[in-house]
Amino acid sequence: MSQATHAAPLWVVDGPAPWTKGCGVCRRSYDAGAWDALPAVDTLPRSSVQPHLTVPARWTVILRRCTCGAVLAARSV
Repeated sequence: MSQATHAAPLWVVDGPAPWTKGCGVCRRSYDAGAWDALPAVDTLPRSSVQPHLTVPARWTVILRRCTCGAVLAARSV
């Protein structure tokens, strides 16, 4: 009887991938440094995030403008 072997997922071998954020409009991708360089649009406080979650909100949501003009969102660390 043969046994199937499976390669380990890349995150197991190489560790977690570096943080990136992509724009769904123009498909640009930003690493953490490039994200911080984008102009800030707004920050949504925990109190406005909490109604959309079933667990306690421990972060805010930061909105930044992509170079194409689209607004991108990412939770704070």
